[in-house]
Amino acid sequence: IHYRSITNYQYILLLYFCLLLISGFIHHASLTSISPPVAVNVTGVNTETWKYTNRSFIVFYLFFPILLLLQILLFKKLTLVRVAKINAVIVIFSIIIIFFQAFWGFDLFMQQTWIWTKRYSGLSTDPNAFALTAFLLIPLFIVGSISENNRYWQFFLLLTSLLLAGSILLTGNRTAVGGIGLLLLSLPLILAIANNQWSLQRRLFTVIVPIGIVVAILPFLSSILTKTASF
Repeated sequence: IHYRSITNYQYILLLYFCLLLISGFIHHASLTSISPPVAVNVTGVNTETWKYTNRSFIVFYLFFPILLLLQILLFKKLTLVRVAKINAVIVIFSIIIIFFQAFWGFDLFMQQTWIWTKRYSGLSTDPNAFALTAFLLIPLFIVGSISENNRYWQFFLLLTSLLLAGSILLTGNRTAVGGIGLLLLSLPLILAIANNQWSLQRRLFTVIVPIGIVVAILPFLSSILTKTASF
């Protein structure tokens, strides 16, 4: 990697490093101030044990700058389409596992703390980790399918995107579910902005129709959220 490529990111990475340390310190101080320890989630983790988990997370997140630099190097050697293909082939195995876990009682690779919650994680040890990974991969696969010329690969990437979206529901992570909803709603706007060759009427139609669908769903939003929460 050229030195200039690295220095372009140094101030952002430094800011990230500082914010991470400040956030970690605030979390640790907040958890320490709670006495006696209280539960922080349904799996029985309390504030005392979460202090040590929080410190581990900070160390893991500090690897982000290294991963970012590796990504810069990766995209210098491989095209985005090839990266999408590689990730799709890898993640398909985890998708198969998570569907087996949800519908056929396949508890291999699942931690005991998650089995009784009916939240599934595929090859990941944590449903939340699987959900957020899937959420980040879906846009990559969609862009890869648009850029790919081979119809079979296009179909495979789109199918993997749909299966990932469905598997997110099985993780029970409402944040990722909401993110997928926002992503789908923003796609028509992105298409309308990106395709300058389209007529004005077609671009407006592309944006207005999804908005109309959302407005039609709003009266039923409360019942939909209730069912999602119960899931």
